[in-house]
Order: sequence, then C-alpha cells, then structure tokens
Amino acid sequence: MVIGLVFLCGTRDFLGLGVHAPPGGAVSILSSFEPGGASGWSWLGKLVFTGVTLASGFKGGEVTPLFYVGATLGNALGALLNEPVGLFAALGFIAIFAGAANTPLACTLMGVELFGAHYAVYFAVACFVAFVSSGHSGIYLSQRMATGKGSLPGDMGKSGVSLRDWNKPPPPQG
Repeated sequence: MVIGLVFLCGTRDFLGLGVHAPPGGAVSILSSFEPGGASGWSWLGKLVFTGVTLASGFKGGEVTPLFYVGATLGNALGALLNEPVGLFAALGFIAIFAGAANTPLACTLMGVELFGAHYAVYFAVACFVAFVSSGHSGIYLSQRMATGKGSLPGDMGKSGVSLRDWNKPPPPQG
C-alpha cells in the first residue's frame, strides 16, 4: 500500500523519518522551518503514510512522525496566516507531541531548549491548548492520569487510571 501511495502522490517525501531531506530537496522537518520548505498538504501526506504503515502492523515510530506532521502543519498555517513560518513550525513541532503524549510542561521546556526562551509564552500556550484539546487519549496507553483534564465528562474520581482504561465504563456495583 505504501508503494502504491508513493506512485499515487508522485513523491517520496513521506517515507522514512523525514529529519533530513534526501538529495533532491524533499520536504523534511528541517525544511519546514523555512518559507516554502513544505507544501500546504505535507502534514496530511505524512499522516496518511504513517497511518497506513502502523495499521499494516509495521513499526513506524511515534515521536518523529508527530514532529514532522506538527512542523509541516505549522509551516502551512504560518504561510496561510502570513506569519513567521519558522515560529509556527516550532509551535506545531512541540504542540502536537504535547497533545499526543499528554506532556504539556515537558514539551514547553523542550521548545525553550530547542528554539529559545524568547518564545516561551507561545510555547506554553500552544502546548497546554493541545493538551486540553486532546481529551483522554494519547500515544502511551499505559500512561496514568493523575487527574482529569477539567470539565470533560467522567473526570471525577478517576485519579491514577491509565489512558487505556479511562473511557471504559466502571464495573457494575452490587
């Protein structure tokens, strides 16, 4: 299926990790920090390729594809809104992982470490919005939630429950 998608899309941009572009200037995480470094739909291409790979039973990674999708989506949004694509790529890079891994503080600090402290407030807002928006789901199903994420249904009385079990109905009492 992946080979078919390569021929259908006419590009190999969505294969591999996507950290560095292969010869020929394909889209990569690094190129997404530059204007014109990613097409407006690069994020969707990587999302589809990664989804097909994982659904087929192959290991496709979890962290690097999320960084690719976030950075290329940030590039597209920055270009669309006529804002700095490098900043938006950085916001996407860290925010998508914050939501998927339920780690907004760690991802905020990662943003400061990678991209500088002068954008710390933007990083924090993006990461915490992504965290709250992701609901009770994530890429690490054994992760235990200390508390719920606010006013979402079923948040009360579930401290220490894993993400795998969070949305399961409670056992009948009686």
